[in-house]
Amino acid sequence: MPSLVLLVSLVVGMWSMSFSTSSSCPTNCTCHLELKFATCANNNLTTLPTAIPPSTEHLNLSLNQLTFVQHQAFRFTRRLRTLLLNDNKISAIADGAFSPLEALVKLDLSRNRISTLTKGFSLGLGSLLESCLPGSITS
Repeated sequence: MPSLVLLVSLVVGMWSMSFSTSSSCPTNCTCHLELKFATCANNNLTTLPTAIPPSTEHLNLSLNQLTFVQHQAFRFTRRLRTLLLNDNKISAIADGAFSPLEALVKLDLSRNRISTLTKGFSLGLGSLLESCLPGSITS
């Protein structure tokens, strides 16, 4: 009988985790709190989504219509380790857009429209191990 109680407790706990996963995620996105993963890919987004769970470590925003990344755009998702912004229409990135992301190790900005960055622009990402940036960026 004690093992049945334990099994029921585990099932209820997993059910409540699944419920909280879907309730704390932006519309048109899928979030997996237990995996610390969120994807809003291929949704024709024109602005960065709000209310991404703060515990998210891996965020996929690829294949959208994003055009601009504003200053401290990811200030509420400071734990990000992977950020995929590839295949959008990003033509401008504000200085300091990624500065809150001290744990970021992978940033993909490939296949966007970024051609010029302001003088003195800095990603501000000391932990970055892998980046995919457009090849024709000038400053």
